Amino acid sequence: MKEIIIRRNEEGKKLKKILFNILDKAPASFTYKMLRKKNIKINDKKADGEEVVKTGDVIKIFLSDETLMSFSSMNFDKKDTDSNNKETEVKKTGFVIRKKDILYEDQDIICADKPKGILSQKAERDDYSINEALIDYLLAKGEITKESLFLFKPSVANRLDRNTSGIILFGKTAKGTQYLSKILKDRSIKKYYYCVCQGIVTDPVKGKAYLSKDRELNKVKVISKAEYLLLPSGEKEKFDEIITDYSPEGYGDGLTLLKIHLVTGKTHQIRAHLAYLGHPIIGDIKYGNPRINNKYKKYGVKSQLLHAGEVIFPEKTEGFDMEVSNKIIMSPKPEIFFDLLN
Repeated sequence: MKEIIIRRNEEGKKLKKILFNILDKAPASFTYKMLRKKNIKINDKKADGEEVVKTGDVIKIFLSDETLMSFSSMNFDKKDTDSNNKETEVKKTGFVIRKKDILYEDQDIICADKPKGILSQKAERDDYSINEALIDYLLAKGEITKESLFLFKPSVANRLDRNTSGIILFGKTAKGTQYLSKILKDRSIKKYYYCVCQGIVTDPVKGKAYLSKDRELNKVKVISKAEYLLLPSGEKEKFDEIITDYSPEGYGDGLTLLKIHLVTGKTHQIRAHLAYLGHPIIGDIKYGNPRINNKYKKYGVKSQLLHAGEVIFPEKTEGFDMEVSNKIIMSPKPEIFFDLLN
C-alpha cells in the first residue's frame, strides 16, 4: 500500500487527475476499476475520482509494489536529488532565477521577469525555458519535490516570444494556475507592453484588424477589416479579430517609444500589427525593416525591442480569493529603449 498526502500545490484538482498522473502508465480504465474495487481510497473512504482534493487529504493505493512499479513512473523510494539536477541544468544553460527576477510571489502565483533570449516554455525536449527555471527555483526553496511534480506541475500561464522580455505569469498551485487561466481567457487582467518602433506616432490609436497564422512558417498575416470583409467565407475562418491599443510615450531619432495595451493575445500580434500599420518594431527580424534594423546593430540591437512591462490584476474574480487581486506588477523598461531615443 502506498500513501500520498495532498499538499497545497495540488489542492483544487480532481482526484482522478491526480491518479492519472500517478498511474501514468496505466489505462484510465484500470484506474477507474481500482476505484470501483476500493483499491484506491481518499481519507479512508470509497471514491469515484470526481472528488476535489484539499490540503491534507490522504490518498491510499492498495496495490503491490510490483504492480505499482509497472503502472507508474514515480519512484516512491527514490531519494531527492533536486539540488544535483538543478546544478546540472544551470551549468547547461547559464540561466537561473535570481531573487531580483521575482517581481511578485505569494502562495499561488509568481510574476517573474524574463530576459530576452529565454523561451517561455519548451519547444524541444532538451530545451531549458523559464518554466523549468521557475520549477527549479521552487525545488531549491523546498516548496515542491521531484515526486510532487507527478501530482501537479507548476506552469507558465502566458507566453512571450523568445526575444521578448518582461513579465511572465506562473501558477505555483492548481488554484493559481486555474486563476491565471481564467483571467487571461476572460481578459480581466490588463497587459501592457512597451516597444521602440520605426517612425513617429503622435496620437493614441485603438487598432483593430484580423490575423491569420501560418504554422509551417511560424509567421502571421494581418489584414484590415475592409480586406477581411472581401474574403470568401472559407478564407474568413482562418482569421481572428485582434485589438491592439497603443499610445506614444517618447520620441527620438525618428523613433517612438510606445505603450501598448494588448487586448487580445494572438501569436506575434503586436509585432505583426505594428508592422502592418507602418511602424515595425526596431530589431524585429521577422516583421521589421531590414535596412532600419541594420542601422541599429551598432547599438547591440539583434532582436525586437519589445518588453512586457506591466500587468494589472482584476479586483475581483468569481470563485477566487487571491492575494494578488487588484495589484499592479511592473517590470522596468530595458535601458536600450532610452539610449536609442537620446
